Amino acid sequence: MNQEVSGRQNELRLRAVLLAERLYRLLAELELSRDLAHSIQEISASLPYPLDPETAACVRAAKEHGVESWESFTDSDTVGFWVCAHCLREGKTPIPEEAYLVRRDEDSPLLDDEVRAEVRGSFPTDEAYHAFLAGENFSFGLADLTDDEFVARCDELEEAFRALVEEGQVAEARVVHLETVPWSTCGRRPWWRESGSTAKSWGWPEWGALLGKRGYQIGHCPDDHPLAWDEILAVDHVGGREPADPELLQELRTDARGHLAKFVGRVREIDGRPYLHFDDYRRWRGRWVKGDLRKSLKPGFLRASCNRWVGGHAGDLVAAEGGAAVERVTSWAEGAAVEECLSVEAMAKLAARRKLLDSLRSWTVSDFAGAGFWGRTLPHCRESFLEMVKEWEEDVRDFAAEVASLRHAAALVSERYLAGQEVLSADSVQLLDSLEGDDGGPGQPASSGLRGRVGPSEKPVRGGVSRCRGWSGCGSGSAGSRRLGRWRS
Repeated sequence: MNQEVSGRQNELRLRAVLLAERLYRLLAELELSRDLAHSIQEISASLPYPLDPETAACVRAAKEHGVESWESFTDSDTVGFWVCAHCLREGKTPIPEEAYLVRRDEDSPLLDDEVRAEVRGSFPTDEAYHAFLAGENFSFGLADLTDDEFVARCDELEEAFRALVEEGQVAEARVVHLETVPWSTCGRRPWWRESGSTAKSWGWPEWGALLGKRGYQIGHCPDDHPLAWDEILAVDHVGGREPADPELLQELRTDARGHLAKFVGRVREIDGRPYLHFDDYRRWRGRWVKGDLRKSLKPGFLRASCNRWVGGHAGDLVAAEGGAAVERVTSWAEGAAVEECLSVEAMAKLAARRKLLDSLRSWTVSDFAGAGFWGRTLPHCRESFLEMVKEWEEDVRDFAAEVASLRHAAALVSERYLAGQEVLSADSVQLLDSLEGDDGGPGQPASSGLRGRVGPSEKPVRGGVSRCRGWSGCGSGSAGSRRLGRWRS
């Protein structure tokens, strides 16, 4: 048995090193892909998005009259951001990013003693530190503000802000979500009362409804710009999908305008744009947007009105106990770069923009518009990244089973013939231990269960943990459901 293990030790060690090296290269490929994906997002957001004059005017109207529904306001936990920002300004201690890795795995080889000491030192007491590690408290990113204290501040500030809307200092409004609009930026449209009447612009929903009638489908938007159009796909007779012809889409927009010209209800001009009376439109039997539109209405407030109030009351604290103040409310398209140009020129620039982004995206491992998560085959590879991971996993399982069979055979011989005495030499035991990762070394390759998922060149790092700083949606303003947290990117 010792001869079997000793005779194969070079082979086993070499196979273990090769498996570890393959894992290291997969992880490096994945990290490069993530970095490139972030770069593509930054490039996409920074390049001005070409819009024709009509669409650009629609964007300006959406920004000026954009409505924040109370549902969206609560789900995004805007008040939580306000309170957290104020707490940081008043000197509260943010929980270090590495603390979340410590909580997940206090013995992780990716953390050194200095990092652990820094994480512990950010909390005022041992009791607070262990409550964080157990996930029982301090889940809002602040080391010296308990969950109950944070929630109390949020509830107080939200109550004060809602009072501003009820008093009319911030304009109350309603918003309707229209599924037919193939453009996320303008899919949620404002609806408000002015001098006893209601007004609404309906050009885009009619066009979107016409697209649905003609068999077009809305797919994943390949562009990360906040104002990017959703992907409009043409479907052939066998179910195949491909990007629709821009010229045909323009023709359908013209048809939608012609159909909307038949509307006989009340029409008003607001800021130079025609708007239809909401009630008259929903009663119009000729409309292409079907269903009871009143069911999609949600109460809220005008963002621009809120921001004007904030600008005129800088420093006013509306929640005295917590000290936090109402701040600006911005839409996700705030500050997005736009290039206004003629329709033909806009289509040409959109085509060039897509070609550039597609060429960059071809080097990322995921293809959410097609093959899916880790499903893309990179230009220098013969199979997809997911297939390479699965192939590596199968090889690891085979290797682990082979090492385990040697262990099992040695145990049987020891029990049957040697009364439980170890049959393997100390060198053979050490070799099998190292192959299974049982020696605790951070650089050992994984076999059983992939316990040591660190490549051979990996070192314990300080401050190298990448984390997305953000708040998870709370769902309501109650203390029982308002739970915010960070997650690893």
